[in-house]
Amino acid sequence: MRKQCSEAAMEDMKAYLTAENDGRVAVYDATNTTIERRRWVSEQLAGLAVKVIFIEVICADEKVREYHKKSGTDQQKRRAVPIHQTFSPPRQPPPSPITPHPPAH
Repeated sequence: MRKQCSEAAMEDMKAYLTAENDGRVAVYDATNTTIERRRWVSEQLAGLAVKVIFIEVICADEKVREYHKKSGTDQQKRRAVPIHQTFSPPRQPPPSPITPHPPAH
């Protein structure tokens, strides 16, 4: 079922991108963290005049990372490229922009 949904979404995106020659942008939001999945995405878009960019999201919040590890959604297990090779040069993730606010009185 997941594969069928992924393929249908890809077909919709390709149709949208090729409908007009007006600089359209599309985001294929899925778990494409393995080399195999990224190769599939690249192959699907190979015949189109588009640029493909894969974006990695880095979570610096240790509580969130622990939650994902415990819940089985740890992306590190499926990472296609080691984190130290994702950026050139490697950099530290920014601090979390969320800061706790004191309760309103």
